[in-house]
Amino acid sequence: MFDNIIIGKYYYGKSVVHNWNSFSKLLCSLCFIISVFAIDQISVLLFYIVVLILLLLLSDISCKYYAKVVWSTRYFLIFLFLFHLIFGTNVVESILLIIKIILILLYSAMVLYTTSIQKLTDSFTLLFYPLTFLRIPITFISRIIGLSISFLPIVLQQTQRILKSLTVKGIDYKNSTIQQKLNIWKLLITPLLMNAFHYADNVAFTMETRLYYIGEKQKISIERFYFFDIFQIIFHLLMLILVWKEGII
Repeated sequence: MFDNIIIGKYYYGKSVVHNWNSFSKLLCSLCFIISVFAIDQISVLLFYIVVLILLLLLSDISCKYYAKVVWSTRYFLIFLFLFHLIFGTNVVESILLIIKIILILLYSAMVLYTTSIQKLTDSFTLLFYPLTFLRIPITFISRIIGLSISFLPIVLQQTQRILKSLTVKGIDYKNSTIQQKLNIWKLLITPLLMNAFHYADNVAFTMETRLYYIGEKQKISIERFYFFDIFQIIFHLLMLILVWKEGII
C-alpha cells in the first residue's frame, strides 16, 4: 500500500548521480522545479524532458521505481486534469500542467533515491546558511528535516504491520468500503501514536548519549565539488536563464 512513497527511501549505488554532490543536487533540483513551473512553450518543455530522461538513466535505478511514483499519483493527476477542464482551462494547457507535475515528481524521486539522509541534512544546512545572519538556528532546522525524512518510512512500516495483523483477524483493508476504511483508521491511530512516541524517545535518548544538545554548534560536512557537480549547477542555471530569456518568468 505504501510502497510508492519516495520520502526516506535511499537506494545505495555507485552511479554518476549517486556520486553527484548532494548540495549541488539539491540546488539543481530547486532550479529545475522553478523553471519547469514557469515553462509555457512545448519546445522548451521537450528539452527538459530529454534532460530528465538522461539523468534518470544515469541514476542506474530501475525504471519501475520511477513508474511507481507516477502511478501512485494517478488519481490526483486525473482529478487535477478534470478540475482544469471543468473551469474552462484549455486542454493543451491542462496536459502541460500534468506533464510538469510528473517531471517534478520524477526529479524529486531521483534526488531522494540517490542521496542519503545524512547528506540531505548537510545540504539543507548549507542551503539555509545565509539565514544564520538573522540568528536563525539552521542546524537545528536541518536536523529536524533529516529526522522527519527518516521517521516517515518507519511510521509507514508500522502501519503496514498493523494492517497485516488486522488482515489475520479477518479485516481486509484493501477490499473494504470507504466507511469501513475510516473505521479501520480509527483503530490504527492509537497504536501508531504510541509507536511514534516510543521511537521519538529512543531517538532522543540516542542523541543524548552521543552528547548532542540543542543550540550546540555542529560541524557541517562539506562534500568535495568535482567537474560534474559544477557542470550541473551551471547547466541548470543556464536552463533557468533560458526560461527567463523567453519572457516566461
